[in-house]
Amino acid sequence: VDLLLHPQDDNHVVVGTGFAQVLVVDLPDGRGKKPKSELHVAGHHNSVQGIAMHNKEPIFATVGLDCLLILWDATKPIPLQVKTLREGATAVAIRGPRKHLHHHHHSHAPLEEHVAVGYNDGEVEIFAFPSLEKRCSPGKRCDDEAISCAKYSPSGRVLAIGSHDNAIYLMDASANYRVKKKLHGHSSYVKNIDWSFDSDLLQTSCGAYEIMYWSVAEGKRYRGAQDSVESDTRWQDWSLTLGFPVMGINADGSDGTDVNAVCRSRDEGLVIVADDSGHVRLFNAPVACRFAAHRAYLGHSSHCLGVGFLASQTMAASCGGRDAAVLLWKVIDGGDEEVDGEYIERPPAARPAWHEGCDITSTTDILRRARPLA
Repeated sequence: VDLLLHPQDDNHVVVGTGFAQVLVVDLPDGRGKKPKSELHVAGHHNSVQGIAMHNKEPIFATVGLDCLLILWDATKPIPLQVKTLREGATAVAIRGPRKHLHHHHHSHAPLEEHVAVGYNDGEVEIFAFPSLEKRCSPGKRCDDEAISCAKYSPSGRVLAIGSHDNAIYLMDASANYRVKKKLHGHSSYVKNIDWSFDSDLLQTSCGAYEIMYWSVAEGKRYRGAQDSVESDTRWQDWSLTLGFPVMGINADGSDGTDVNAVCRSRDEGLVIVADDSGHVRLFNAPVACRFAAHRAYLGHSSHCLGVGFLASQTMAASCGGRDAAVLLWKVIDGGDEEVDGEYIERPPAARPAWHEGCDITSTTDILRRARPLA
């Protein structure tokens, strides 16, 4: 117990624990009776390493170095489910309901909803959603490097795992999660994974600032000079911190390590970014100009490691590092003036135009009317 408050009401005590819990305890009115407690606040108590959103419900999952897997309902203040894991986890993915698919005239039964967790030791475990009952532990891979990211395909039949051994593992999520293919090519740990809408292609990025494209069926990498994958593919979402849709998210003077997570909204109109300063930044998409204008919000007291839009796209959630915090954000239409808790950052090249009162309504206006950088 880290905190004990005794309100004026003699029948209750408020208790705060070192495990991020706040309980209200009803004191018994006589000897021999046990006190009753009600949980009002709960959460992580160590670095939150991963976050994943459900594709239909206002529910998301977080994992951390405190060995906890937590399911959150964005409409409630306390966790929906809490699962104690065997060790610290670094990545999480949710397989929500998928459309009934027909491939080559063969129908597929609906897939059970799952939560996949990647661990520090390179292992993966699968849990049922939302009960968090354990479903399986796929066979051990040949290395002990930490899992850095995980994402289900739009079809739900393949789980892509990125590892600190610089490889991507494609697991058969329609059966026993055995590894179907191992993709080699990156020269550093795999940082992000995105799927194409048809589940046929992957794009991945790594700690060495490389972007690579892969054929899922063949398990082979596409060569940029030999195909049009980069320009012609529609991606289900965008989590890469590199690439055209997010080319302007880095602040002036920052390097590639400052941005920890990116998420593009389903309608491709917004990009939300989590960075080392603890800020959550909101951009119009695509972020096509250098040092792009955006709105910044400070809520985390440490570096922010993950961020994403919930299924409704009207809310977002972020997770912190050392502050062990999970924050909810409401997405609303903003005006031209700053409000409490935010500041509007305007690109250096466009600031003279703002001072002159130009009506800048788009990236095109910024580039056309703003003075060049000195």
